[in-house]
Amino acid sequence: MSFWSQFGRGLAWFQAILSQRRYLRLGLLVVLFLAFGVTSFRIIKAQNEQLFAPTSRSDFEDYYQASRLLAEGKDPYRSEQLEDIRQLSGSFNPADLFDPVKLQQIIAKFRGLGTYLYLPFTAFALLPISGLEYHSAAAIFQAASLLSLAIMLWFLYASDRARAQNGWAERDFTVPLVSSLILFAGLLAENAGNGNIGFFLLLLCLPGLVLSMNDSIPRQILGGFLIGIAVVLKITPIFLALVLLAYFRIFALGGLTLGIAFGLIVPGLALGFDRNVELIQGWYALIISTYNKFVFMRPWANNQTISGAIGKLFISGSDVKQASFGLPLLSGVTDFETVRRFGLYVKIANAALMLTALVTSLVVLWRTFAGNFSGMIGEVLGGKKSHVDFWSNVTLVRLAFLVLLVSLVTSGVSWYHAYGMLFLPVYLRIRQSYNGQSLVLLEKIAFTTIGFFSLAPMILSAHMRDTLAMYSIFAFGMVVIALCYAWLILRSSEARNGI
Repeated sequence: MSFWSQFGRGLAWFQAILSQRRYLRLGLLVVLFLAFGVTSFRIIKAQNEQLFAPTSRSDFEDYYQASRLLAEGKDPYRSEQLEDIRQLSGSFNPADLFDPVKLQQIIAKFRGLGTYLYLPFTAFALLPISGLEYHSAAAIFQAASLLSLAIMLWFLYASDRARAQNGWAERDFTVPLVSSLILFAGLLAENAGNGNIGFFLLLLCLPGLVLSMNDSIPRQILGGFLIGIAVVLKITPIFLALVLLAYFRIFALGGLTLGIAFGLIVPGLALGFDRNVELIQGWYALIISTYNKFVFMRPWANNQTISGAIGKLFISGSDVKQASFGLPLLSGVTDFETVRRFGLYVKIANAALMLTALVTSLVVLWRTFAGNFSGMIGEVLGGKKSHVDFWSNVTLVRLAFLVLLVSLVTSGVSWYHAYGMLFLPVYLRIRQSYNGQSLVLLEKIAFTTIGFFSLAPMILSAHMRDTLAMYSIFAFGMVVIALCYAWLILRSSEARNGI
């Protein structure tokens, strides 16, 4: 018996145990939620000041400090500080490193630079708590984050029950849910422990996708709007537009555009439109222009992206632990031309993956509406036949997995916990498999890989965790899985007969 057959049997056995014991599945659900809550307390602690590597207490502190700068009329992107560092390169004297006063001044120039990477809307949304001291603000943020996770789970529950109506059973919902939460427990806990915005993104994206596939035009618009807000919070959810395109959700795409416009414009109502435009330009200069020019943004061990992987393998200075693992593979100090060449390779790889996701979405669109022009018109007008059911459409869920995966692995920075966004399509697919739409071998491999990197760090040694992270095993695995998922979707015949 192969490993993957054993995996399938093991999953079926575990789900059978859960389906027979209501107290067990509900108890596990409560324990998991409490674990996320306890982990979230990690960011509420005294600052650990380090002279040579000053660090923030959490991702939340990066948002919090940016919001405080915004409230004080200052630049959260610290453009003047960046300019000072550029000027420093021309006047730097190595002897300054041995002068304690000048060394302190040099270190101060780097403090906080590049910590806030989001559009102004994220900092603007935190203005109501920016005046509080850190511990109180962090506690409120974490409570809101956990509440977002709870609301997201409630939405899943309500939507699943409304769909099934009289044939619904509680175990049909909770067995796949508990299975998925256990699979992602490590990634979701890390999101909570870092004070990240991942739970807010899940709350926006999951209902956004479900509503976008509804037959009601207002719900489609609302669904797209929610995804648009997620895009303004963190740019990567924009890839979900490919799912909307694949099923020709015109009103949802319109709602997504409205959501993005809302998130870009609303800070201007309080900050002034001229200043808001300056902030957006500052974000573009720091993130988009800098990434296009330098490509390698924070290529540290836990950055599991293509750019992070190539940086650690070939660019010296990418991570302080490189030398301990025989990296970079190129000897000596990396010159500018080498950095530029490898940056070009990263851009080509990212473009190839993005093009793969786009082509796959267009093929799904063609297969869904080929020879069914009336069906396409029905999509535009919003009729009963335009309803797309997440709980039965396997191609749709696989496509959502693919585009989210591509968005993460081609990003400049995606820490391990950022892949918690994949919880959405993985839960839906496990829900489908529980109803008889079995997982294929590729899906078992993908889910096992995610589960390993989610849960194994709890028992692996620090050296083994660092080895896996430094060589970007997870990132390279996700690239292979993304390509295989595209192939799986393209060979599927599920959408050939239209909606």
